[in-house]
Amino acid sequence: MAFLLSRKKLSKKELGFWGEKIARKYLRKIGYREEQSNFNTRRGEIDLIMYDGPTLVFIEVKTRTSQNFGLPEEAVTSDKLSALVQAAYRYINFHPEVIDDFRIDVIAVDIRSRWLPPTIRHYQNIVI
Repeated sequence: MAFLLSRKKLSKKELGFWGEKIARKYLRKIGYREEQSNFNTRRGEIDLIMYDGPTLVFIEVKTRTSQNFGLPEEAVTSDKLSALVQAAYRYINFHPEVIDDFRIDVIAVDIRSRWLPPTIRHYQNIVI
C-alpha cells in the first residue's frame, strides 16, 4: 500500500503530527501499548509515552522529508535528550504508580516520497 501525503508543503507542526502518527502505528504493530502522547512540561515535550511489555518508554519522534538538514535522528542533540530525560522524570513524579522500569527511545521517520512507505529507524534505550 502506498503512503500518500498531499502535494502541499507541510508545516513543521503538520510534519511532526504525521511522523508521530507513523511512529505510533509502527510501535503498536510491534506490540507497544500507548499510555499518553504529547506530554508537555516547561522544559519540553515527550512525543509518545508507551509500554513495551512492563517497561514504560518515553519516545522522541523526529521526521524529515529530505536530507537537506541531515537525518532525522541527527536532530536529537544532547540538549534535547537532557530535556527529554527531565520531562520523563516530571512525568514519573506525576504518575509514580505506573513506573516499574523506563527507558528513552528515538524514532526517526524519513518521508522521501509521497508514493513510497516511510523509512522508520528505532533506537532503543538512548542515554546521554
